[in-house]
Amino acid sequence: MKKFKAEFVIPFYESNKYGEVKPISIIRYLGETSELHSEDQNIGMDEMRRNNWAWILYKWKVRMDYYPKVKDKIIVETWASNFYKFYAYREFVIYDVNMEEIGRARSLWIFLDTKRKRPVRIPEKFGEIYNLIDEKVFDDFQDLKEVLEIEDTIDLYIRKSDIDYNNHVNNSNYLEWILETIPVNFEEGYFLNEFEIIYKQESIYGETVLSHRDEGTYSEDKVVFNHKIVNKESGEIRTLARTIWNKI
Repeated sequence: MKKFKAEFVIPFYESNKYGEVKPISIIRYLGETSELHSEDQNIGMDEMRRNNWAWILYKWKVRMDYYPKVKDKIIVETWASNFYKFYAYREFVIYDVNMEEIGRARSLWIFLDTKRKRPVRIPEKFGEIYNLIDEKVFDDFQDLKEVLEIEDTIDLYIRKSDIDYNNHVNNSNYLEWILETIPVNFEEGYFLNEFEIIYKQESIYGETVLSHRDEGTYSEDKVVFNHKIVNKESGEIRTLARTIWNKI
């Protein structure tokens, strides 16, 4: 059974002030690799739309050993590991140019009937199309906190530029909003080793959301923050997350 690979070269406009690729770009590469894999199996976005189907991202778990720099080449390897009813698990391993692992990720997707606006069972033929490989990069996802002792909050107005090809806020934007609550100088001493996100409800154009962060749990070599994004008016949870930062 064959896994799918895609290559990317880090452009300067996707780097931070240290010349390293941004975490939001990492998950964009992962998402792009997913789509390229589907297109390779003749079940890409256009074919999904013709059948009134869509994959809706529900969970991410990503761990990076380090972040490659501008002009570095990375290779993203992916495979579908399991289908269960309307849930699909997809795994990723990220390599440097020498095929040394530098990161890994697991994602959980929901298969949606876009006409009926509800999850439906994944077609049986998809198991053969994607050549399921029973291999997981993480054991499972963790439970994330809904109730936080809030330390910091920012307001965010959802713009037209936040809306993607599927007509909703792109999943990488939520990570960007989450990381906006991290103090500016914090990354002088820590790097983002791991993050986990659950997408509870979609956000729409014109909505104002609040990105909350707790005070964090500090240990000798790492800090763990819990996050949530809520609708400013209703308080409904849009996204939950946890970020783990290792000392540099």
